[in-house]
Amino acid sequence: MARNIRLGGGDNVGALSHWHEAYRLAAKLKKREDVGRFLNSMAIIEWERQNYDNALIHYEEALAVYRDLGDDRKVGFILNSIAVTLRSLSRFDEAITALDRALAIHRETNERLHEGQALAVMGHLHADRDQLTEAIDAYQRSLTIRREIGDPLGQGWVTYYIALIYVRQKHIQKGRSLVGQAHEIASTYDDQELGQACLNLEDKIAVIELTSFS
Repeated sequence: MARNIRLGGGDNVGALSHWHEAYRLAAKLKKREDVGRFLNSMAIIEWERQNYDNALIHYEEALAVYRDLGDDRKVGFILNSIAVTLRSLSRFDEAITALDRALAIHRETNERLHEGQALAVMGHLHADRDQLTEAIDAYQRSLTIRREIGDPLGQGWVTYYIALIYVRQKHIQKGRSLVGQAHEIASTYDDQELGQACLNLEDKIAVIELTSFS
């Protein structure tokens, strides 16, 4: 999904121009697989630039291409990205609809990693709407998949997300235990972003505990 690619602002401008040129050439040559790939690349860059409306347009165009090609795996993958983008636009109901479609495809095509990613996004959407029990359920299902397929970093991030929810619910001990597990994974695999997120949550927990004793 979009969060997996990070480019600087200046690089984005040049890269976007490059992908536009590649897209036009592929369209002219009627290379539909390449057209879909280049549309996806343009969507990712627009998403990174926070141009979410433009990103959504490109993702939907890519979705149409892959549907025409009958490539169900890529249809499911693009639906994940569309859901992430709709969430960024606060279009939560549409994002959930996209995820429901994506999940059905992932299960049909046995794309376990993408299913786990979609469930994590579903958890985010429920958390955005303060549906915390539903959020934990989606995260737990994602976590189960991450363990089954051997995705330790995905496991670390989802464990961190669950810890966040427990802290919001004032279940501080559960939150502390889980963020500790996530932090250990971050240290083992040198994921600095996850490690910093865990540190921030651990600091928040410490403040909550100090306040409760004052």
